Amino acid sequence: MMDFYTTTNIAVSAACTLLLIMYHLWLASVIRRNPEKTVYGLSAHSRKAWVAAIMKGHKDILAVQSLRNLIMASSILASTCVAIIFGFIAFLATVVSHPESVDSNGNPMGSQFGFVLDHLFGVKVMMLLVVFCVAFFCFAQSMRFYNHVGLVININLSQEELRGLLEFESNR
Repeated sequence: MMDFYTTTNIAVSAACTLLLIMYHLWLASVIRRNPEKTVYGLSAHSRKAWVAAIMKGHKDILAVQSLRNLIMASSILASTCVAIIFGFIAFLATVVSHPESVDSNGNPMGSQFGFVLDHLFGVKVMMLLVVFCVAFFCFAQSMRFYNHVGLVININLSQEELRGLLEFESNR
């Protein structure tokens, strides 16, 4: 039989997961019905308007500087994720190497850190590491997308010119 601490941890984790799932289902339904009422819809509309204004006004330097700033922000955030991952691993190495403290139930405690190292601790640690790894790869992917945008944003062709280029390439 599980003790109160383990039962509470599992119940709270399940409740949080259920709340997150319910929120994202609700958000997905709002985005499908009325995207302009969400920040995602407003951001998508703003990005389209920004790209159109940049391409129409030949504001090349503004586009390059804006994309450079976005790439730098993504790079800093990706680096921060990696630093947090390594810091967390170093913290775990310290905690695991000094399990001197034992509470009244015989559970090793996190030395001077004051938390219980139980079998759920490993699950929590792995979940945090997975979250930061996913965040790192998302930031890295965003840098890739910004680089692609930087390549295509300065292509300012009319529909006729684009059709002519595509026909020329297909006849080659």
